[in-house]
Amino acid sequence: MRLYGQKIDGVFLDLDGTLIFSEDVNVHAIEATCKHFAIPHSPGNIREFIGMTNSGIFREILARARVTHLRVEELSAYKREYYISHVHLARPVPDAVAFIRAVKRQGLPIAIATAASNKSLDAALRCLGLAHEEFCVLLPADALPPNCAKPNAYHWAEAMRLCGVAPEHALIVEDSPKGVKSGHEAHGIVCGIATTHHADVLYSVGANYVVESFAELAGLLELELEP
Repeated sequence: MRLYGQKIDGVFLDLDGTLIFSEDVNVHAIEATCKHFAIPHSPGNIREFIGMTNSGIFREILARARVTHLRVEELSAYKREYYISHVHLARPVPDAVAFIRAVKRQGLPIAIATAASNKSLDAALRCLGLAHEEFCVLLPADALPPNCAKPNAYHWAEAMRLCGVAPEHALIVEDSPKGVKSGHEAHGIVCGIATTHHADVLYSVGANYVVESFAELAGLLELELEP
């Protein structure tokens, strides 16, 4: 499989915002957590946390609010449970599931690398109707050493290693600026998908290409999407 002449040996996908429109669920989960624990916060700034782990989000929120008596782990657990119980409200990104299965029919390894936890990943996959067995690797944030999850480039590099795919032949599909930047730093072929951010934003942080949809990406890769 090739993309603009570049050989692709494996496909590596983000989850939230890339495969499933769960940004609103995540934002509401952050807001609900802050409200539950009476943490002052600015709702207008919450979008900037998209693409970060729960731990990273709440470390930043607590630091900005100068709150020292709460534990990040407790906040992260509350937010995760809120997300899991509300993810059914999220919608699949159009053609995301069909794209995954089209890649699988090509016999290429396909992986998900996500800043979400294993439990949140499981819940999202159920919402999408996808099975674990459809992937070569599923790599949630809590399967990694501390501080190695996205936006750390290690996350992508580890997914590539586990799939046996060299970075120069690894197609990374991401929707968030933090995710695109980390994929670029991991030396993968980064394709931004403009589901949550404008193409110019994704190009500005290192995307090699940007598409508007999985249907467009499938066309570039000469993949046939089945209903």
